[in-house]
Amino acid sequence: MKNFKLKSSLVLFACLVLLASCGKIKEKNVDENQKVLKVILGQAKIEEANADSYYIGTVEASQTVPVSFSVPGAVEQVFVEEGQLVNKGQKIAELVSSSFKNSLQMAQSQEKQAKDAYDRLTKVYKEGSLPEIKYVEIESKLQQAVSSAQIAQKNVNDCIIKAPISGIVGRKDIEPGTNVMPSNPILSIYKIDDVLIKVAIPENEISSVKKGNKASIKIAALDNSEFNGTINEISMVANAVSHTYDAKILIRNNGFKIKPGMVCNVNLNNRTSKNVLSVPNSAIISEVDKKYVYVLNADGKTVSKKTVEIGNYTGNNIIIRNGITTEDKIVVVGQQLVYENANVTVIK
Repeated sequence: MKNFKLKSSLVLFACLVLLASCGKIKEKNVDENQKVLKVILGQAKIEEANADSYYIGTVEASQTVPVSFSVPGAVEQVFVEEGQLVNKGQKIAELVSSSFKNSLQMAQSQEKQAKDAYDRLTKVYKEGSLPEIKYVEIESKLQQAVSSAQIAQKNVNDCIIKAPISGIVGRKDIEPGTNVMPSNPILSIYKIDDVLIKVAIPENEISSVKKGNKASIKIAALDNSEFNGTINEISMVANAVSHTYDAKILIRNNGFKIKPGMVCNVNLNNRTSKNVLSVPNSAIISEVDKKYVYVLNADGKTVSKKTVEIGNYTGNNIIIRNGITTEDKIVVVGQQLVYENANVTVIK
């Protein structure tokens, strides 16, 4: 009986302790929710700023030529490798040509026979012993034989393919023994003495982009080396999905360091000014791939988080493309401490 009373007393004591703890936690949470944070406000403003724009670009060769055989056959030899520099007219690959050479020999034999017949019968025709219709037939056979021999010779010549331009060999899709068909590319040659940087310009910015505009390009794959170029091509038709226009920047590629496919950061120096909305750099909060600011609510006592789309830096401010207006009061000091619907007091 005594043990039962003792156990009951211990259980009652534990319950009282638990209730007291819950009360303290609840009181603590209430205190935290009622905590007032001190902040300093700023306001988005309209200012005139340089309209330089930043984009992501991709390197392209200034000229790309796919190379293919004009006759079918099996590859006998390949004389180049991927990444190799080739000169115009340099031998690239060769097909097994034995069957084409046999055809050429037959065509040349037929051409010789037709020419012999033509030479003999020409004398007979001039003597008036051969009807004109027969002579015309002999002439036609000679012309056919000559054409057949020329075609056979061309087929033999086409078993060897040569570089149509000077450049770098791109992806190579053949090896000895590969069967190829006419007009199926076996490799591409890229002209990269000069290269093009392709960037997608949003439709609301394309009006400020002109041919001849200067651009600076940084390529991460080359230790952020910087290159300068000019816009030499702007697409006249927008991409139907992204509503962007392709602009291409021409830059000199000394030493062939820049390779097609490299990704780069592009700064277009439009050299124009325009009115833009900006806020102090310090007001911007980064969260994963989003940027946002805290603005004072209408009650003047709490703040809310607003996602913004940022642009370029302009002095100590940053351009805001979307998300807030000039009416919004922005938290510029204390923004790292506040949270959604936090209670604040504004320090003047």
